[in-house]
Amino acid sequence: MVVDACRPDYLSPYANIVAGTADARTPAIESLADEGTVLRRAISAAPRTLPSVTSMLTGLRPAEHGATSRQFAMRYGETVTRQLSESGYECVHLSPKTWTGDWLPQG
Repeated sequence: MVVDACRPDYLSPYANIVAGTADARTPAIESLADEGTVLRRAISAAPRTLPSVTSMLTGLRPAEHGATSRQFAMRYGETVTRQLSESGYECVHLSPKTWTGDWLPQG
């Protein structure tokens, strides 16, 4: 699951780390964190959603995959979603953005 543009001090797993307070109440995300991995020092591949998410799904840097803006679709790279789909998993992409399906092969 990828969630974009959330302030960490508003999410339970990070509030104490970032803001030094346990005031944030996000029980569903806290439950996911309890059962999974919480990354405390993650660094984005780029300052924008499109190249960052493409890098997460391909393992490539933005200069390598080419999806750096809406005008530039991914030119190279296999996505983890395509590999999972070919192995029988069902992958879902949900976004309010109408253009997101054009830049990345869905798999």
